[in-house]
Amino acid sequence: TIYRMRAWTTRPDTSTIASKAAAWAAGTVVSGLPTPLISGTAQSGNVTIPGGFITGRTYFMVIRSEDESGNLSDWSNVAWRALPDTIPPARVIDLRVN
Repeated sequence: TIYRMRAWTTRPDTSTIASKAAAWAAGTVVSGLPTPLISGTAQSGNVTIPGGFITGRTYFMVIRSEDESGNLSDWSNVAWRALPDTIPPARVIDLRVN
């Protein structure tokens, strides 16, 4: 068994099976997941996406497990993480008083 994770910058539609399938296909593949342990065991990992995460965005993520035959489980809960924008704005250089 392995884990598969996808990420989105807008919350994926999980209202129907078709919308979940479309969202899964459109999601960005996430890497860095651990090898699954026995069911019910808590796990954590540091995940990455191609090009890296961008500050100022919120990312939504879902995990599915895949068995040796390629069968995927249903979606986990939708987890999210907001990455605050920590870059200050540029200095104002054209301030005028009329």
